[in-house]
Formats: sequence, structure tokens, C-alpha cells
Amino acid sequence: MSMMDSIFDGRLYPGEQILSKEPEYTNANQEVDRIMVELETKLEKAEYDLVDKAMDCLSAAQDVQNKEFFRCGFATGLLLMKEAGECSSVSDALLQECRAKVEKYYGTD
Repeated sequence: MSMMDSIFDGRLYPGEQILSKEPEYTNANQEVDRIMVELETKLEKAEYDLVDKAMDCLSAAQDVQNKEFFRCGFATGLLLMKEAGECSSVSDALLQECRAKVEKYYGTD
């Protein structure tokens, strides 16, 4: 199955399908779980619910940030491919959009 088919058919969900195997990721998640269990035993329910809500908000903010990182990385990749002559059929409009996203993060020359 090609990447284009996966995108078209709606089978591409990198945020849900990819789980980091990096030890730092695993350790950090285990530590968060440990802290949350400890907080649940030490805090009143209303206080713990507030911490839990803050964690949900942080996760939502990180999802938005990760989406922006992906967009910027993808746009950067397209621009690099265009410069290398690998992707001559990319439309000028798409390249302009990609260039704008990259410039938003990295600035202009």
C-alpha cells in the first residue's frame, strides 16, 4: 500500500500509530503515572481533579504544538526536495504555502 493510498483512505494516523521507543519517553511517562497516583492519594478529590484537568489541557496544547512541528517539518522537507530537483511537479502555490510556514518558524534569510 502506498503512502498516497493510506492518506486518501484515511489510514494514516501517525499521532496514534507511533509510540516512541526512546527510553526518555518511557521513563517520563512512567514518572508522570507515578506522580499522578501519588497525588491522587495525597490530594482531596477536587484538588486532584484540578491537577488532572491541567494535565488534559497540557496534553491538548502539546497536540497542537506537535501538529505545528509536523507541518513545519513537512514543509521544510518539500522545500528541500524541490531544491534538490526531486519534486519538480509540486505546484508553486503549495511551495509558497510551505515557504510561508517554514519562514514563520525559522525566519527569512
